[in-house]
Amino acid sequence: MKLLDFHRSLAFPDRLVGRARALGPYLAIELLLPGGSVVALLFWLLSAHSPIRSRWISCISTISTALKHSS
Repeated sequence: MKLLDFHRSLAFPDRLVGRARALGPYLAIELLLPGGSVVALLFWLLSAHSPIRSRWISCISTISTALKHSS
């Protein structure tokens, strides 16, 4: 039992570093841009979740089509 606990304690920093590397670009956007929290959240949603990405793309194309026809 002690060996299993030791192995888990060694794996935790590796998982933490892996997650930090995955979130690093979003953290940089959040810190560097004004309103970066919203921008970073949108980028994360668009990259991580394909159903949300497809909805955003269809929404953006609908808006751009409407803007083209209105001018």
